[in-house]
Amino acid sequence: MKKERLEEMKELLNEYYEDIDDPFASTDNTMAIVDRVGYFVNRVQELEENNIALLEALRFQDEDLTKQNKAYREVLDFYGNKDNYMKYVGMQPITPTIEIDSGKKAREVITND
Repeated sequence: MKKERLEEMKELLNEYYEDIDDPFASTDNTMAIVDRVGYFVNRVQELEENNIALLEALRFQDEDLTKQNKAYREVLDFYGNKDNYMKYVGMQPITPTIEIDSGKKAREVITND
C-alpha cells in the first residue's frame, strides 16, 4: 500500500469530519471515502491471504529444517560417542564401530539434503 493513498485517505477523512455537521455538504467527499475504504478492505484481505500462504510455507520449511537438524544431531552423536571408537575385549582390540561405518552415516545425511 502506498503512503500517498494513506495520506489521501487522511485528507478525505479530515474534510469529511470538517463538513459532518453541514447538511449541505457535498456527497462527493463521502463517496470518495467509501471508494477508498473499499480499496483498503480489499487490500487487507489480499494481505491476510498472502500472510496465510507465507505462514504455511514457513511451517513446512520449519518442519524440514527440524528433520534435517535431527538427522545431523544423530550423526554428530554417533561420531562424538567415545564408545564407537577403539574397544577391547580383554587385551584384544575389536574393530570399532566408527571404522565399520567408514563415514556412511555422514554421507547418508549429506546426500539426503
